[in-house]
Amino acid sequence: MGNIIEPLTLKDTGAPKYKIIADEIREQIRSLTPGHNKLETEEVLAERTGTSRSTIRQAITQLIEEGYITRIQGKGMFGHPMVHDLKMRVDMDMNFRQILGVGGYRVSVSQSDGYVTGASPRLCKRFPEYESARVFEFHWTYFADNREAIFCRTQVPLELMKKNLSPIPAVSLKDLLKDICGMEVAFTTAWTKAVLDREAMGIFGLPENDPVLAWDEFFFDLNDYFICFNEILFNPEIVDMARITRF
Repeated sequence: MGNIIEPLTLKDTGAPKYKIIADEIREQIRSLTPGHNKLETEEVLAERTGTSRSTIRQAITQLIEEGYITRIQGKGMFGHPMVHDLKMRVDMDMNFRQILGVGGYRVSVSQSDGYVTGASPRLCKRFPEYESARVFEFHWTYFADNREAIFCRTQVPLELMKKNLSPIPAVSLKDLLKDICGMEVAFTTAWTKAVLDREAMGIFGLPENDPVLAWDEFFFDLNDYFICFNEILFNPEIVDMARITRF
């Protein structure tokens, strides 16, 4: 007599079936331990869930992309429970609201009034042609449980502004740029460094001579034109970013 395959009860969340299965497998992986983390085959998972192999394959592909599963030809699939301990993952497609939320914080965002000023030296370092340009600058501050966690200085070339800044912060900077510039963001590039930033440290309530991690983030549109510079500074007492590198 063959082994009895226990059915897996799926919660109907209204999401696509493969996403529901991915959630269930992800929770199963949480309870595994090192050395005892080999997963069932696609055939067994399909039988347990009463779904097709193609649906199982979609779920497995998602979990591999998220770093929860490694699949090796001839050896099978292995789950990685320690990935559950990584909360603020920058290798996932998440904005800062989501990163802080996944970290267990209650998140809110404030937005300053905008004003016209000169281009930041850090913007001009990458784009020297903006050294004499005027830009529209405004600030976003992300709060984690009412404490300042992330401070952003955003500069948009004044020539690209089509309408004034809304007083209510957008869901994402991508959405905001589409609103005020009428332009679609295609991608961003970012450089990281440690900087001394007295304004940010004052906002975070930390010693002003302590270095803080900063991102210089540049936004580009569908036609590969630069449209926005975003200088992001992180409170090291709150933001604990992590990433997974897959092999």
